[in-house]
Amino acid sequence: MFSRRIASALTAAALIGGAASAESVGGRYSVGFYGGGAQGDFSELNSFFSFYNEHSGVDLRGDQEYGPLESGVTYMGDVRYGFTDNLVVGLSLGYSEFSFDVNENISVPVSLGETIDYIGMTLERTMRVRSAPIMVSGYYYLPVMVDLNVYGGAGIGFFGTELRSESFHDFVEEEDRFYQGIEFALDPFQSGNRRWTGTEVGYQVALGGEYSFTSHLSLAGEATYRSISVPEIEDALEESFTHYELYEGDLSEVPFGSFAYLLAQDDLRVISPTGDPVAIELSGITLSLGLRVTF
Repeated sequence: MFSRRIASALTAAALIGGAASAESVGGRYSVGFYGGGAQGDFSELNSFFSFYNEHSGVDLRGDQEYGPLESGVTYMGDVRYGFTDNLVVGLSLGYSEFSFDVNENISVPVSLGETIDYIGMTLERTMRVRSAPIMVSGYYYLPVMVDLNVYGGAGIGFFGTELRSESFHDFVEEEDRFYQGIEFALDPFQSGNRRWTGTEVGYQVALGGEYSFTSHLSLAGEATYRSISVPEIEDALEESFTHYELYEGDLSEVPFGSFAYLLAQDDLRVISPTGDPVAIELSGITLSLGLRVTF
């Protein structure tokens, strides 16, 4: 108990002393640049990847599985203005990227007249989710000791979001030019580069601190929690990235957009689009460190 009282007294003294000695932010502009790590929810998208791993045979073949998306990198730049020594507003532009790589070994059926041949193919793919928020935020600054300000804040803005599939083909029979013209199209991501985008309003709260080296340069650190879910993303043809389900009906009436996978001699899986969009859930914490220039 006694040690707690001493700690409380020292904290109070620091607050009182710091109020007069910390670098003032009132009436000044500042520019900050940050970089760090980010976490995201991605529960719906990761559920989609798990479904695909199971029913396309990815996990059965022992290939690298799709997902999960969990953590990534983040960068942010902002401009802030102090109305007073405590009240500050800011405009920020950020960028976060979450990704994973996949390598699959595929046997692709090729029709050669009246016969069917198979070509072995290694599919190398990178799946990325990118987010670029533009936020308007308000902050409350509090000097706590010499040259150190801490602050809390909240903001609102637009999150531009992209899901991108980038794939590259490496044919086993490289010398056969006939095979090199074949396009891989056996799954919802298809071949080449595909992208789906969407924009939604999101929110964030932040806690941070700035330590002033000089009257113009500070070391800045910030922890942010963002709340954002993009309920639907679309490609260039305005087609949504949707959930799939197992099709168990008549094989002569398979819905358009379905994909079939032969996992074993008597195990044919057909997955069909449900039409329900997959939400990109970006809610999570970012931790970043950077520099702030005040003028």
